[in-house]
Amino acid sequence: MPIIDRIKNILMAPKSEFPTVKAEAVDIAGYYKSYLIYIAALPAIGTLLSFGAYWGFSYRLRLAIISYLVTLASFYISAFIINELAQTFQSTKSLINALKLVGYAATASMVGQLLAFLPGIGWLLSLAGSVYSIYLFYLGIPIFMDTPQEKTILYMVVAFLVSIVVYSILAAVLFPFFGVSLMWR
Repeated sequence: MPIIDRIKNILMAPKSEFPTVKAEAVDIAGYYKSYLIYIAALPAIGTLLSFGAYWGFSYRLRLAIISYLVTLASFYISAFIINELAQTFQSTKSLINALKLVGYAATASMVGQLLAFLPGIGWLLSLAGSVYSIYLFYLGIPIFMDTPQEKTILYMVVAFLVSIVVYSILAAVLFPFFGVSLMWR
């Protein structure tokens, strides 16, 4: 399936798309090649398109590249941790399903961050994407991880927080190494 159609289906009809993508036979490398490398590029593209008063192009380029790499790494690390926590929430362990959960649930946030460069409404679109990603985590947990209904909300909250913390730690460690800071000058 073309990636644009996949993104559209995840955003518009996640309840029917999630069982479909869960059933697709793909390994971790294949999932990165077919989806994650593209979806992780969306915020980086948004960063390059931004016209911040304090950020020059070379700075935005460095920020886009390191953000892209941190996002790709955080997908895997988050999925690994979420998978390791599966039995705590009476869920089925599967690293590829945890990775699919993280990647597909993050889709709305990635699209929102792509649009963040738009003057006036960009921040709102980015926020809306992040909020919708929380909902996608909620829908995805019982499908991808076979989580019982009574454990879904707690596991979703933990999975979402794990994703945020992992990205934040990686960014805090790696951004300064590449001369990038998210603080306004």
